[in-house]
Amino acid sequence: MNYNKKWTCDGIPKNPKYQGKGKSHSPVENRPNYPHCVDCGLPREAMIKPGGGGSKIGLMLGGATVILALGGVAAYGLRSQFVKPSSSSQCMVSGPNLETERVSSGERNLFSQNNINLDLKRGIEDFKLGNYETAAKFFEKAKEAARTDPEPKIYYNNALARYKKSPFKVAVVVPIDNKGTSAQEILRGVADAQEKFNQNGGAENRLLEVMIFNDGNDPQVAARIAQQISQDDTILGVIGHNSSEASQAALPCYQEKGIAMISPTSTSTSLKGNTFFRTVANDGVTAKVMGDYLTNDLNAKNIIIFYDSQSNYSKSLLQEIESQLPPAIIKDRIDINPPDFDVKANVDSSIQAGGDTAILLPSTETTSVAIRIAEEIKGRMKILGGDALYLPDTLIQGGNAVENMVVVAPVTPSDNYQTEANPSWGGQINWRTVAGFDATEALIEAIKNSPTNPTRQNIPTNLASINVNSEASGKALQFQEGERSSQPVLVIASKDAPAPKGAEFGFKPLSKP
Repeated sequence: MNYNKKWTCDGIPKNPKYQGKGKSHSPVENRPNYPHCVDCGLPREAMIKPGGGGSKIGLMLGGATVILALGGVAAYGLRSQFVKPSSSSQCMVSGPNLETERVSSGERNLFSQNNINLDLKRGIEDFKLGNYETAAKFFEKAKEAARTDPEPKIYYNNALARYKKSPFKVAVVVPIDNKGTSAQEILRGVADAQEKFNQNGGAENRLLEVMIFNDGNDPQVAARIAQQISQDDTILGVIGHNSSEASQAALPCYQEKGIAMISPTSTSTSLKGNTFFRTVANDGVTAKVMGDYLTNDLNAKNIIIFYDSQSNYSKSLLQEIESQLPPAIIKDRIDINPPDFDVKANVDSSIQAGGDTAILLPSTETTSVAIRIAEEIKGRMKILGGDALYLPDTLIQGGNAVENMVVVAPVTPSDNYQTEANPSWGGQINWRTVAGFDATEALIEAIKNSPTNPTRQNIPTNLASINVNSEASGKALQFQEGERSSQPVLVIASKDAPAPKGAEFGFKPLSKP
């Protein structure tokens, strides 16, 4: 059988051996080196009739691709290149108008815990009235009163930028609603990079203003935010979004309008475009690091992969890992997304089947399920986790169950940045902080390299050519077709590492890139 060609799956087995398995779905084209369908998990041979050259659907690759494209359906498997928006505008998003409560430069507080910060409230009132000098004084007091909170620090710098007049304006989109911790981690890096630029006098006598948007990692909200940003020509570029699903929903609008989008956290390989950049390695690079560790260090023989079938990120990383491993050692793939998913039953059956290693690939929405899986494993299998698990919650909620669990960290802070930033943020910096700093620094460099009065059209070209040494990561900050040349780092949950509040363990590097 020729496995050098792409193959298509519709979830309906053509091989009687697989009858009753899979689920019907729109035809999805899979890469030649992907042994299982990215949508339903069926193996390639399920689409091949015994004794035949393959099912009709498997032989209609070219036609299926054309039909899908003409129908306006972007199949997930078509990830080798960015699918350009159709002639109809990608920035005309249906649904209600975006609530003003989801965006702020200093007009409102977006984090509920800040309701007790009186100076922040006073600063907000003056900011809304245009009293930027007075607002800056209150915001300065507010950030001193809440040292680990990036929101007052960003508003303080925004007030200074407004007072100085004609600020350079960028947007940052984070998931405050349901991933407030991750949002704050990203914003700490953004705040540090903004303050560094502003304290050094900015450029052309202008400072940086950062507009914070809250999409809650909801793709529909993300698309509406992209629409709103696209209509404001003063916004020069976008830092975000957080999840790959939110980024996927927003990207077509940014692409259509030529707006640079630089994500500090979205790693799915399906994200591509001439205005898309990221400051972390994509899933293909991450999968190679994980694959090498599984085969060379863990000597894994019977791997069980737990993934989220409804997540572009999770499916992307699943596919990339499968392409790095011998098919024989992957014993099962288990979808953790169904509402009736039984953690205990699935873990017990995996161990009874001889599983010696569990790979946990939750989305940002299913990390709690993955943590419960780790708790249920109770040391009976080795665990390797995707970067979505590089969270304080993993250590706090997982407790003893996550000791010695290894997860992948897309980027780690440089010694200098850690020494400087950790005290100011109360030890609350991690890879999202670093990636947020780098994304902001990249946009700043692109703005500085623009003509005297930069427009959003200058930024993507300038981003493609920047080459600076990142203060936060200590690594080169440059892009090749939007991708950053960097290697992820494996970290291990250990009692020897600094632990977040409420946890016995912290993450420390297992190996250096």
